[in-house]
Amino acid sequence: MKLDDTGAPLSLDDQIKAAQRDKLQAEVKQLKGISIETLGKLGVTALGILAAAFTLWAGVPQTRLDLARAQEDLYTKRQELAQRTAEVTKKALEVQQKQAELADTESLRASTANELARLQNEIMALGKDLELRRSASGKPLESNVEQRIVQVIKPRVFVQFAGDMNRASVIDPLREELTSSGLVVPAAERINKGQKNEVRYFSKDQRILAQNVTDETKAYFKRKGCPLSSLSTTYVSLSQNRQSPVELWLKHDCPGN
Repeated sequence: MKLDDTGAPLSLDDQIKAAQRDKLQAEVKQLKGISIETLGKLGVTALGILAAAFTLWAGVPQTRLDLARAQEDLYTKRQELAQRTAEVTKKALEVQQKQAELADTESLRASTANELARLQNEIMALGKDLELRRSASGKPLESNVEQRIVQVIKPRVFVQFAGDMNRASVIDPLREELTSSGLVVPAAERINKGQKNEVRYFSKDQRILAQNVTDETKAYFKRKGCPLSSLSTTYVSLSQNRQSPVELWLKHDCPGN
């Protein structure tokens, strides 16, 4: 039995009111507890959503920026590759052009040499014919005619050289010495085709001439103080019975001369 503040028993109505008041207070207290817990959970959830939203908001522009930079780098690399490809292509075309020019020059030189050899043979035959006619007639040929024939029918030697050799002080004096021995030696050509020191001849009847050129060239460089380590005499067979004057190929260093 419930009592009031004075210690007297409560009436039935007062007991009912007190019970209802206690129930209401309990419900209010329970409602308050649920609301606080629910609000706490909602707060945590809201904070998670806000954090995810911030991460998304901050990450998307950065990702787009990185992608844009990567695309820019890729574009730059493609431009560099295109430029390098163009440069390599240009160099390749230049090399092809130089090779074609060299092949044309070599072909022209070989054709000229062949034609010269053919003309020499014809002139030699003409000289012999004139000599026979002179003998038969008992009259000498005009001196200038004889000189021209002799000049044309003299053996020719082509000189190609590479290395540290001065044209004026080394090569031209060599040409003069070969000329004084009865040869015709046109202006030398500076060209480097990876040759070795070699005298080339192209028909069997040139063998003695080629050996003489070899011996004179060796002696010349020895006197110059820069002797050749080697100088071979080589027979080269040409196709279709072509002919060519003797060739002197040099690759040597003779500095200070």
